[in-house]
Amino acid sequence: MNLRRQLEYVFDLGRYFGWVTTIKLMLSRLRGGSSVCKLQIHGAPHPISIRVGKTSDLWVVWQCYIRRSGSQTRAFDWLKDPQWVVDCGANIGCVSLNLLNRFPKVHLIAIEPDPGNFGILQDNLGPYGDRVRLVNAAVLGRCGTVDITESSDDGREWARRVVSSTEGSIKAIDLEVVLSMCGGTIDLLKVDIEGSELSVFSEDPHRWLFHVRNIAIELHGEECDRAFFGALHSSMYEQDASGELVLIKNLRGITEKSV
Repeated sequence: MNLRRQLEYVFDLGRYFGWVTTIKLMLSRLRGGSSVCKLQIHGAPHPISIRVGKTSDLWVVWQCYIRRSGSQTRAFDWLKDPQWVVDCGANIGCVSLNLLNRFPKVHLIAIEPDPGNFGILQDNLGPYGDRVRLVNAAVLGRCGTVDITESSDDGREWARRVVSSTEGSIKAIDLEVVLSMCGGTIDLLKVDIEGSELSVFSEDPHRWLFHVRNIAIELHGEECDRAFFGALHSSMYEQDASGELVLIKNLRGITEKSV
């Protein structure tokens, strides 16, 4: 993180949470450790749990809710009354919480492979009861098992990657399986899975793709970019962007296009 971004981060936190709380959070980061604290997000009915110390949780909260240069909460201003949302790579649940609070009738499936992240995700989404289904798994192009590894350039909790392994300790599911969990249509598919989108969109995605109405995805590199847009080549859609997210709106397949 460069100095300008660091200063923006600290001053945004101070403005949002107050300087006493922010100083305590910064000191906790310096000390390290693995304790959990709760922070109140403006307008949210329940506080959010984060791990304090040297984790990425507070940074994720800043990105999603606080950043003056464009929080991720604004990425979904265009979305209208979704019934089913799938959050692939839910991390600690910040995006899921935003959507659950914004759309009181939405049902959401939150999928996260990392056990540590998943524990905090359970704390954060638990209060929403049967509106939420939590899945401790990775999302790939085909079902199987994976192991967790760290990004080569970022070992923080938001950058956990998965690698396929026949003896992996964590389950991997594909989006055809996820589709069966939500009645056959996904109104919003959010994807931030640290490069695994290459597998998702290159291994016969048309089994499920045109049951998805809108996509919000963070792409990790040119190969992932080619696989994603290659999967969309025979469809119609509107494209937009919000920060790191590519937004695909009103996705229609070949049969819908020809009507």
